[in-house]
Amino acid sequence: MSHDPVGANSAPFGPRRTPAPAANCAPARPRYRADMPHSLWMPSVLLSFTATSFAIVDANSTTNTSDPGGGVPWANVGSVNGGSGTYLGNGWVLTAAHVGPGPIAFDSGTFQPDGRVIRLSNPDTSLADMLLYHLVLTPGLTGSVVSSSTPAIGSLVDLVGYGRIRGSAEQSFSTEYGPKSGFYWSPNGTKSYGRNLIQTGVTTRTLLGVGSFRGFILDFTPPDAQVATGDSGGAVFYKNSATWELAGMIEALASFVYPLPASVYGDESWIMDLPTYKSQIDALVSSTAGGASWTGANGSTWADANWSSSPVPGAANNVHTATFNSAGNGQTTINLGAGVTLNTVLFDTATAAAYTIGSGAVGSQTLTLENGGAITTSSTVTNGQLVNAAVVLGTDRSAQTYTISNNATTPATALTVAGNITGAASGGTAGAKTLAVLGAGDTDLTGGIAKGGATSLAVTKAGTGTLNLAAGSVLDIDSLTANDGTTAVNSALGAGTSVTVNDTGGGAATSLKFGSVSQTLASLTIGAGATVTFTSGPASFTASTSGKTAGFGSKQPSGGLVPEPGTTGLLLAGALSVLARRTRRTG
Repeated sequence: MSHDPVGANSAPFGPRRTPAPAANCAPARPRYRADMPHSLWMPSVLLSFTATSFAIVDANSTTNTSDPGGGVPWANVGSVNGGSGTYLGNGWVLTAAHVGPGPIAFDSGTFQPDGRVIRLSNPDTSLADMLLYHLVLTPGLTGSVVSSSTPAIGSLVDLVGYGRIRGSAEQSFSTEYGPKSGFYWSPNGTKSYGRNLIQTGVTTRTLLGVGSFRGFILDFTPPDAQVATGDSGGAVFYKNSATWELAGMIEALASFVYPLPASVYGDESWIMDLPTYKSQIDALVSSTAGGASWTGANGSTWADANWSSSPVPGAANNVHTATFNSAGNGQTTINLGAGVTLNTVLFDTATAAAYTIGSGAVGSQTLTLENGGAITTSSTVTNGQLVNAAVVLGTDRSAQTYTISNNATTPATALTVAGNITGAASGGTAGAKTLAVLGAGDTDLTGGIAKGGATSLAVTKAGTGTLNLAAGSVLDIDSLTANDGTTAVNSALGAGTSVTVNDTGGGAATSLKFGSVSQTLASLTIGAGATVTFTSGPASFTASTSGKTAGFGSKQPSGGLVPEPGTTGLLLAGALSVLARRTRRTG
C-alpha cells in the first residue's frame, strides 16, 4: 500500500482529512482495471477495471512492511495465489473468488487447504466474488471478528495485504483529466499496511467479469493508503471501541493511470462490505468449530464410543470434520448405518490405516456431504483410502462446489470413490453444482456420476495427480474441465458434455486421455500446451460444425490431439476449438 509523503516530522500516517461530500467531488472518475492472479477461479485476463490483487501503496512511507502495533490483527493476513487471504478462525480463510483457494503463507508458516470451498452469495442470491476455504491444520491464530455493522463514513480503517508498495518518489503523471501526482509501485509484492478513511456508504457495485457485490469506497488523498496488485482478498480492519473488527475485504482498484503500475491521487480502493455477508460467514465458521478423530475403541459403527469426542461428526445441527489419523484399533471398515451427513472426511498423518468408508455392498450405505463439503487425503498419508458408500453432493439442490482432494503421492495411496456420486434430489432452489478433483495424488472414481436434482453438474480437475473415470461408469455430467495433470476417461461422457483441456502451468503438462470407448461430445476445447490422446488411430482428426471444419494436419498448434495405438474408439465433437497461447501484462 502506498501513502503520500507529508514531511519528516509528521505523525506516522500524517494529519487526517475530512472526506468531501459526494456533491463536492470532482466529476473526473478513475478507470477500473482488473489485474487478477491466474487461478482456476478466474480467467487470467486484463479487463477494463481492476479487481485487485493489489498491494498497499503508502503515500507516507516505503517501510510500511511490518506489524504496525496497536493490536491490529496483522498476523491473520497471509499470501495465497499471488493475492491475499485473512484467517477467520476454526481453520477457515477468507479471500476473493478471483484469487481462489490454495496454500496460504502466514508469518508462522504455510498451511495447506483441505478441499472445502464455499462461495458466498449477494443479497440478491447471485454469487459474490468472495469465498471461504478450510485448512488441513489450523495456524494457531486468534479468529477475526466480523463487524456487525458498516463503520460510518469518515471512519479510519487499517488495510493489510500482500501487494506492491510505493516504489518511487512522488512524481507527476499525465492523464486525460490533466496531470496528477502519485507513485510507481515496487516491482514485487510484500506484506504491508496502510490507513484510509471510508469515503462512501455501502452500495451495490458491478465489476465486469466478476459480477456485483455490496461495498464501499476509499479515496486516495494525502496522506492515505491505496491498494495495488497483490492485495485482493486482503483485510480492512476497524477498531470499534477496544475491539479490532474485520469490516471489509479488498476487492478492486479504480485508476486514472491504468495500465501503468502506479497509483495517483484520486484513485479509489473498492472494498467488499463484510457486515453484508456476516450471517453467512459466522454460520459457516461456527458450524465447523468442532470435529472428532476415529478411535474404533468399541467397534466399527459410527457411534460416540468410537470417536475421540462427543457428539460424533455429523450429529444433528453439528456438522463437523471426521478425521481418520490412526490405526483405528483395527476397525477400518466403517459402518455408516442409516447414513451420515457432514462437511468433511479427512484422512491425515502417516499412521492412518487403509480405511473403507461404508460397509456392505458398494453403494449400499450413504455419505452426504454438506454444501461445500469435501473428501480429503493429506500429503502425509501412506495408505490408499476407499469410500465404498454412495456419495450425495449437498443436502439440497442449490449451486455449490464439492471437492475430492488427494495430496498423498507415495505408491499405493490412491483415493478411490467406488459408490455413485449424485447431486441431492430435492430441497432448495436447483442450481449448478461442481465437483472439483484436486491434488498431486491419484483419484479413482469407479462409480457413476450424476447431477441429481441440480440444473447441471460440472467436473473440474486440478493438481498434478491423475483422475481416472473408470470403465463401465455411467457419467451424466454437463462439462469436464482438465486444468492440470492427467485425466483418463474410460467411460462415455454423453452427447451433451462439453470438454475443455487447459494447461495452467501448475507443474505438470495437462493431458486428457480417452480410453477404448466411443465419445460423442457437445464440444472439445484444447488450450495451448495441453494434449488430448485418443485411441481412434488416424494421424489426423477433423470435426465439423455449423458448416465450418476444424482439423489437424501434419503441423499442429501448441495444443493438439495425439493418436495412440490400441482398440479403436470413435470421437465425435459438435465443436472443436484449439487455442493459441494468450499473453497478458504481468509487470
